[in-house]
Amino acid sequence: MRAIKTHSSFIYSIGLCLLMGIVFVPKSMAQQSLVCPQNIDFELGNLSIWKPFTGSCCPIVANTAGAITGRHTIVSGAGTDPFGGFPVVPAGGGIYALKLGNSSTGAQAEKARYHVRVPSGVNNYSLIYRYAVVFQDPGHTTAQQPRFEVKTFDSATNQSITCNTHTYIAASNIPGFTQSTVNTSVYYKSWSTATINLSGYAGKTVILDFASGDCSLGGHFGYGYVDLSCGLFQINTVACKKQPTSTLSAPPGFQSYKWLDSTKANVIGTSSTLIVNTPTVKTKYYVVLTPYTGFGCPDTLSTTITVTDVVAKYAISPAQKLCFKGNSFTFTNTSTTNSSPLTYAWNFGDGNTSTATSPTKSYALSDSFKVRLIATTPEGCKDTVSKYVTVYPSPQMGFSINDSDQCLRAHNFIFNNSTLLASGSKTDYWTFGDGTNSGATNPTKTYSTFGNYTVKLKVVSDKGCQDSIS
Repeated sequence: MRAIKTHSSFIYSIGLCLLMGIVFVPKSMAQQSLVCPQNIDFELGNLSIWKPFTGSCCPIVANTAGAITGRHTIVSGAGTDPFGGFPVVPAGGGIYALKLGNSSTGAQAEKARYHVRVPSGVNNYSLIYRYAVVFQDPGHTTAQQPRFEVKTFDSATNQSITCNTHTYIAASNIPGFTQSTVNTSVYYKSWSTATINLSGYAGKTVILDFASGDCSLGGHFGYGYVDLSCGLFQINTVACKKQPTSTLSAPPGFQSYKWLDSTKANVIGTSSTLIVNTPTVKTKYYVVLTPYTGFGCPDTLSTTITVTDVVAKYAISPAQKLCFKGNSFTFTNTSTTNSSPLTYAWNFGDGNTSTATSPTKSYALSDSFKVRLIATTPEGCKDTVSKYVTVYPSPQMGFSINDSDQCLRAHNFIFNNSTLLASGSKTDYWTFGDGTNSGATNPTKTYSTFGNYTVKLKVVSDKGCQDSIS
């Protein structure tokens, strides 16, 4: 008799040394919307787009076009000026800077020119430039002394722009200058900042000239470095709602600062940085920048704090607790923000991660896992949320039979349950294929009629996880 068969299934900044730094700051436009003019920061490692000139001093007359080796020099590295000790490439800038002139004499002059197109529709617009100046002071008359000049012109009319032409002339008593310890005849001014107000020049092209010159008698020098970088002044500052304070930073190097609240009626700070309680709504602040005497006019810039909020949230389906066999969790991202697009970082608690918006995850082990989601705004504001998922062990099915083929007379089938469960308790359900069943772990069975019978074992854990084998 055949009885039992079994089977399983399973702004740009310019710095002159003369150092200038220039940043383009439209007062009514977020700076992020502006495109930095090509190579205004010398980061191409050359003078392309710039127009270099040479000539003589004094006054500075530099109309001979073309760069001259040793007088228009692209510099890089961590070196410092030999007389002033400040970096030849300013901190916070790029890799390259332009050196105008040198410490040789001969009544020489150097000039660097850039044409700037003021964006159409932006009528409140300032250029902020950084500078530092190095002069030898021969004690000549003012007209004969080494100098450094900043000039701006309307390219269409060739007219100077009011309050935007500045000249430094060498003297031992210039405000803000320091006597060199290397050569006592040399005076230098380390990094400072001034503004060029181009309000009302929307849609126009402005010529910027930066020039240095030796003394006119040919025996004393003046020289400098130029560097530019976009983003010297943050016109639109983004604060994260969860941070208690926000820091506003004005361009460095002015003689004095005066911060005003949104009404312009109250002074709330007098240093280059201002720490304020993070506002709950978009708020504008103003800073009055006063340059050193003789180098520009006071200017007022505005900066707006926009409060960014992000709340990380997600839902879990089909449930937060699943059995191991066939486990698959879907994490549906429901994060919210007033700034987009958000980026996501998931950590599933088992060493695996994901950057998907709403990932699906299957676990290779039964355990509890902490699933963390970090949602980040484009401005860097973050929020984190964590939940636990649990994977319960499923029965690992198995049973054997003492002899699957027995004769009807005096037969006795003995079933050995080898099912494993990693943790918890289980309940066994046997069906013998003849309408009878048993809840024993290792039952025995005799049949009343010969034939082929399918025996099935179903095991259910105390967490409700089940499997079967036939």
